[in-house]
Amino acid sequence: MLKNVKLTPIQICAKAALELLMKLEDGPTLLITKKSMFLNSLKKEKMLRSLLFLISLVLLSQKTFSNDTWQGMWIATDEWQSEYNVIIKKDGVAISEYGNGEEGIWKIKDGNLEITWESGSTDYWFNGVMGFQRLFKDKNKSYTSGIRRKLLDNP
Repeated sequence: MLKNVKLTPIQICAKAALELLMKLEDGPTLLITKKSMFLNSLKKEKMLRSLLFLISLVLLSQKTFSNDTWQGMWIATDEWQSEYNVIIKKDGVAISEYGNGEEGIWKIKDGNLEITWESGSTDYWFNGVMGFQRLFKDKNKSYTSGIRRKLLDNP
């Protein structure tokens, strides 16, 4: 088992679902009395309800959790490792202080951040194996660089 691995809400839900399904499979297969059959079916129904509740909770709250993860001020680097600030606002606007500055629109895509800049270029931010990372793409080039949250931000 891997230690110190952060799981996404979907991964947590999948793990819990697998554990509940394993418990359902471990139940007694031969039931002698109607009473034990009834109690066993109630137990399975309760587990299935818990599983459905857990899945619903994760799916309904994922957007909220994902948005909160990305909002604020970040320090990004370009392909030459020069640092600049990017602000991710609650209203879906992203502001870059790179060069003369640029605005864009952000959205959550598969739990990651996708920013479409006015210039037509795109940033994909994700939490990878090396921490938060940024994949920049435009017509002519693409590269990956690191990003980190700026401490004591107040966008």
